[in-house]
Amino acid sequence: MTDMDRVRRQTGLQGELALRYTGRGVGVAVLDSGISYHPDFQGRILDFYDFVSGKHGKNECMDDYGHGTHV
Repeated sequence: MTDMDRVRRQTGLQGELALRYTGRGVGVAVLDSGISYHPDFQGRILDFYDFVSGKHGKNECMDDYGHGTHV
């Protein structure tokens, strides 16, 4: 069973009902120690803020710890 299968079962979104929800127009905020570059993020990172150093930027990736990104 995949993670998405488990989520669909837990939320009750099975079959055709699950296909109606695309995520279009939904924003997500992620609190993490960094974000590594990945082509899937191209043009999707609206802003970042580093609460430790005060660095911030738009459409940029920053990963001071080199841990990669697994979201």
